[in-house]
Amino acid sequence: MQLTLRLNDVVERVRRILLSKVGFWAGQTYDFLPADNPDQLTLKAHSTKSEWVLIVGREHYYESVTEYPIGSLRDLKKALKIEPWSFPYEGVRLVQITRTTPQSHRVTNWVVKADVLDHQERRPLLMVPETACLQTLAASGPVSISRLGKTVLIISSDTGIASGIESESRDDSALNFWRTQLLSLSGLPHDCPVSSVEETNFASKLVNGLMGLIKRSPLDFFVPPERVVRGSYPWRKASKMALLVGFAYLSLSSLYLVITDAWVVHRLTANQTDSTAVQKLRKNVRLMRSEINEVAGVFSEVAPLWVTWDVVTDLLKKGVAVSRINS
Repeated sequence: MQLTLRLNDVVERVRRILLSKVGFWAGQTYDFLPADNPDQLTLKAHSTKSEWVLIVGREHYYESVTEYPIGSLRDLKKALKIEPWSFPYEGVRLVQITRTTPQSHRVTNWVVKADVLDHQERRPLLMVPETACLQTLAASGPVSISRLGKTVLIISSDTGIASGIESESRDDSALNFWRTQLLSLSGLPHDCPVSSVEETNFASKLVNGLMGLIKRSPLDFFVPPERVVRGSYPWRKASKMALLVGFAYLSLSSLYLVITDAWVVHRLTANQTDSTAVQKLRKNVRLMRSEINEVAGVFSEVAPLWVTWDVVTDLLKKGVAVSRINS
């Protein structure tokens, strides 16, 4: 029993630590805090902590769904990299790819506004749209979620996901017309029943959906280390600098090649002069060696005179005067 209580206590502490690293952005950052009911969470505003995971509210990103008749996932990713920017504003693009048939994929795009990251003290590791967290909740039918004074409608159908946010200041006729349009775009009848989620359950549903996303595809919502916003980069200035650097590189490379070529020619000429002197010296050595061999050959034919010198030595010892010795 005590072991079970200790394990539950450890699990609860880990849960609180992880929740402290998750935030919800809706004009400002909200923290997730445990409520009186252990199964529920509440949102607290005015967060000053740096978040690892940031869930972005529906009003701060653009959402679209596109079908691509491309069967290969690798080819699809290449096509997404080179396709022109067709979204209404600049920001961070998050992509979720789902295979619909063996020869096609569905791509859900979320473009988070650039100012969302500008308001963060540190860049989060993951940035997840609110719709992505709640799309599993809408798999059984359209769902209307109340939170922070606004209502989010999420529809998950065969054509993909569709969502929108409505203000509570709208009258009933405008609200019904807006819902009818969104249902029609999703291929559902205008009188399709819409289930509701109260604000007291919103945070818990959001975190549960986030956990499911992290388990299935966490890399889809990874925030790159540096945010590159299209149109804000000084391409003209960068092109001029690149041309200048390229010209300088080619000039220095050409000068280096010319100097190297001249140095190689100089060294070859010097080596050729030295090699000529060496060859002449070797020729003289060969001539001298041949002359020495000829002299040695001549002397090799003369018989040795060792016996004569012994006789002369004996005669000198006996007092005989020797004036000349003929060979």
